[in-house]
Amino acid sequence: MTKVADKIIVALDVATKTQALALVEQLRAEISFFKIGLQLYTADGPEIVRAVLASGAKVFLDLKLHDIRSRELSNPREISASRCLPFISAADWR
Repeated sequence: MTKVADKIIVALDVATKTQALALVEQLRAEISFFKIGLQLYTADGPEIVRAVLASGAKVFLDLKLHDIRSRELSNPREISASRCLPFISAADWR
């Protein structure tokens, strides 16, 4: 049975790691998944993923790099900061 906390993903659409981790701390008891987008990942790199995972939360790394041709990577493993990520968003990987 899926827990209610696993049915909602909260977007960490904030500018800094400090703001993101404060939001995770505030909501962690009620929410399992947090989305890290391109803005936050660009600002803090893989460290933000590791920090959210260290809180016990799950991460949805949503970089949409394929939507932006100039930033497309040849392999999604290039963006994976941790093998603990349950999924990342990707489209039409070749």
